[in-house]
Amino acid sequence: HDAEIAVTLEDGFTVASMHDHITFNNYKFCPTCARAGAAKMRDYITVAFVPAVQTKKLALAMMTLTASHKRDCDWKKDIADPFFEAVRIFGKNMKHDYKKIGAEGQFRAMESPVGPNGLHLHIHDELAYCPGANLEEFAASASKKWNAACKQVGLYCNDHGLHLTKDFN
Repeated sequence: HDAEIAVTLEDGFTVASMHDHITFNNYKFCPTCARAGAAKMRDYITVAFVPAVQTKKLALAMMTLTASHKRDCDWKKDIADPFFEAVRIFGKNMKHDYKKIGAEGQFRAMESPVGPNGLHLHIHDELAYCPGANLEEFAASASKKWNAACKQVGLYCNDHGLHLTKDFN
């Protein structure tokens, strides 16, 4: 019925952490649960996802999507809601591009760290694609479509808004 929460100051930031009492299973807001969830996700990727990709003789790339964020605002209304709408629009507009590189889908993870600039939502998509596909063309098209989706919902996206790492392992 009780939990111990330690609050410390590290490098000018207030850090709160749970100490082995309870698990919330709230991967977004509890660092202890987030670490446990990330460990389970890594195990799944290593034991199931990567072997399935290798069996199909596909390659892996990592695509990261991020957008503007700030501290002094309503994080849900001004950042999260528009960000997830931009992700939805982007996914809809990318169907042809995914097919072009032989990507049947993506393995998606989201991070939601909070830093000096507020809530920094970003998406990581592991893409299984056909070796030899033109990822430069894919990345250029994806970047344009991500920028357009962000603009459509009122977010700003710079050159780092979409990052593609080829041959991701």
